[in-house]
Amino acid sequence: MTIRPVSFLRSRLAALALVLLVASPVAATNGSIRCRATDPAGRRIDGTCRAAGAGGAGGSCVTSGGACTISDLPPGTYTVTLRTLSGRTSAPRTVRVDDGVSPTVVLTAEETAAVSFEHEGGAVAVPVTLPSGSDAGADAAGSGDGRADAGSSADAGVSTSGTGGTTSSSDAAVVVAADAGRVEVQAAPIVVVAGTGAVPPDRSTGTTLALQGRTTDSRGRILDGTVTVSQGGRAIARATTSGGQYTLYDLPSGALTLTFRALSGASTTSSVNYAGAALTVNLSVP
Repeated sequence: MTIRPVSFLRSRLAALALVLLVASPVAATNGSIRCRATDPAGRRIDGTCRAAGAGGAGGSCVTSGGACTISDLPPGTYTVTLRTLSGRTSAPRTVRVDDGVSPTVVLTAEETAAVSFEHEGGAVAVPVTLPSGSDAGADAAGSGDGRADAGSSADAGVSTSGTGGTTSSSDAAVVVAADAGRVEVQAAPIVVVAGTGAVPPDRSTGTTLALQGRTTDSRGRILDGTVTVSQGGRAIARATTSGGQYTLYDLPSGALTLTFRALSGASTTSSVNYAGAALTVNLSVP
């Protein structure tokens, strides 16, 4: 029997350990994608950001103040999209996530499409139902050039009817696109009527801070719900609270009425005079 020296055995063990270390794959470190959501004017908006990769990899996040992060993504290439609270979507963006890297992708919600049709004579009535996130302040204007704006951010489902009965798409040449916000009529006056269920636009993000504050019960405990702003008897803005806090942007100056409705259904109202400088208004439900 051959007895090998201890130094020889140690060298063999060291060589074996090196081989095992080289052969063992290094686990990849997951990364993340930072999402930034804006409208075509570059203003922050909120919605859901989704990333889809190969083999079912991906994830989603809900933006707050126009930003959120999709975490724990394996390295790979992802297609990232945005869907806003009012249902508008962004063009897909492709982004690469490498080991431990967190790229930032800016997603811009697409412009609302237009609706146009031709009508031969007579007044045309256009009922408009405005969902959450749309502008309820439509002008009922039969202007001379036959154009009426149904709300700059209206994601409206539009139907048409003539004075003598229903105007179908066959005789009115109606072309309806998704998320329509504008109605154009040639050679006919138009009346735009806000339908039932219309709600004020979400002003929880924007460029100029107008109102902010806390929402609580009578004992100072945090309550969440919805803050709605009215002017002249018409709701013009709303914001959903988070952790008992709300912010409202880009509001018109003048007398404003704030109504807070908690998730429990309890509500309270407060009036303020907004002159263009940011105000703090705390709302407490009795």
